[in-house]
Amino acid sequence: MESSVDEFPFFVMMNPAQTKAFVAINKVGSMTMNTALSVKLSWKVIKFEDIPENCQVYSIIRHPISKLASSLAQEWASQPDWSNPSQVKLFRRILDNDFLWMLDVSTEFTAHQHPTFKLFPGIKLVRFENFNEIWGHLGISNPGLQFNDSRGNGFQGTAKVLIERAAMEHESVVLDKYAQDLAIWEEAKSVRERFEDATGIP
Repeated sequence: MESSVDEFPFFVMMNPAQTKAFVAINKVGSMTMNTALSVKLSWKVIKFEDIPENCQVYSIIRHPISKLASSLAQEWASQPDWSNPSQVKLFRRILDNDFLWMLDVSTEFTAHQHPTFKLFPGIKLVRFENFNEIWGHLGISNPGLQFNDSRGNGFQGTAKVLIERAAMEHESVVLDKYAQDLAIWEEAKSVRERFEDATGIP
């Protein structure tokens, strides 16, 4: 049975053996994960409280600036009139003058990631940038698909680039707001990255 979106800002999928679960949150490849796990491995969406005690839980953490840019781009690009060049110019002016206002507008997409992870002691996280590393943990050797449920209209890619630039101009403010998410992202390094950090050998 599916957890209510109003109840939690995520949903949980579990394998038939009830030994592994995946926590899907917005803007971290969750629709791709949902499709692959349900189609290839018959994973089911379950209630948060139905996760067995010894079940290993996995999820994905995304860098705060990347997630923010993707989130805001999806929201703004979902407007029907963004294909108009004058609207793009207006969007640029908003980014230049009101980016911090945009940052403070709370939505389900721009929400912090860490409160969700704190609900799952022992959760194993993979960076969004290392997305393909998680498939082996979940039992898929080659997912062979990518699913994007964004409501974009062709402007979304442009909006994401513009927002990323604006976010970098306000980097200290953005990273301060999402400091705990950044710390978790920094910690979620691959085995190779940890080896490089420890030895200096690439």
